[in-house]
Amino acid sequence: MFATNTLWWWRNSIRDEGVVRVPYPDARTAPAHEKDLAALAVTALTQAGHHGHAYPVWGPESLSSRQQVRHIGAATGRDITLEPISVEQARVELGKTMPPTGVDAILAAWQAGTTAPPPV
Repeated sequence: MFATNTLWWWRNSIRDEGVVRVPYPDARTAPAHEKDLAALAVTALTQAGHHGHAYPVWGPESLSSRQQVRHIGAATGRDITLEPISVEQARVELGKTMPPTGVDAILAAWQAGTTAPPPV
């Protein structure tokens, strides 16, 4: 999960309504910051020994959506409500900004995060 994904998914509803809507509020992910991903890409593309390798990437901490919303609220000084929604509602919302395969991948990652924390 990219850390900035939540910027695109949640910013309007936080700004306009003070709410975040997700299908699995307690699902855990380990968001990776885009600068960390860029550093990994630069290393893999410019240093020997990486050809043909694939690297899974996780962020430094396993966080639930609920925890992420609390952190955003603390950083912005706002009370933000977390509102659970159905998977189908989430599919429609995510589908506004990404193709169906991306929506399926995100929903699968969130669902997986309900049963076990991701590696960090």
